[in-house]
Amino acid sequence: MRLLAAAMLLSAAVLAAKPAPRQVNDAAVVAASFPQTLAEFGFFADDAGTRPAAGVTPYRLQTPLWSDGAEKSRYVYVPPGKQARSQGDGLLVLPVGSALIKHFAFADKLVETRVLLHRADGWVALPYVWNTEQTEARLALAGRRIDLVTPAGQAISYGVPNKNQCKDCHNLAGITMPIGPKAYNLSAQWLAAFAKAGRLD
Repeated sequence: MRLLAAAMLLSAAVLAAKPAPRQVNDAAVVAASFPQTLAEFGFFADDAGTRPAAGVTPYRLQTPLWSDGAEKSRYVYVPPGKQARSQGDGLLVLPVGSALIKHFAFADKLVETRVLLHRADGWVALPYVWNTEQTEARLALAGRRIDLVTPAGQAISYGVPNKNQCKDCHNLAGITMPIGPKAYNLSAQWLAAFAKAGRLD
């Protein structure tokens, strides 16, 4: 009996010591402040930004834009209890609290991550730059120039846009908004899976 009790106590201690799965910080997405690190949003289950957290869904565009040869991976987050809406073949309408996240990498090494956050007063675009250890991405409101060599062996000065430049690209009639995730630019299979997961009305 004592052995059983000891085993149960040990099991409880192990479970208590196990860290809880990382979850998206919804408050950080909608707050007026700008988190200094990408990790503060909780979009990824690991510090390296390779495993999306629960509720963060990878997606691909049928016709992605060229960005100096960077490899890009994209993710969308819709908060619990809310859904995106489709306007025919047009842009997905994402509710307040949603986020679009895009990694830029060369030879599997992350250089920057851009996020679009849907807040109560509209969309906000923020750039984050990764450290050389690939353990943290920090806010770079002023942008950055990064010297690197592409997988093709070409030396380039890669430009991370500043906050205003992000806003210039994501602009429609003077309003900051997403430009990529339009229904016609997403696969039918992805849209069906997104709807089945309860994320798309």
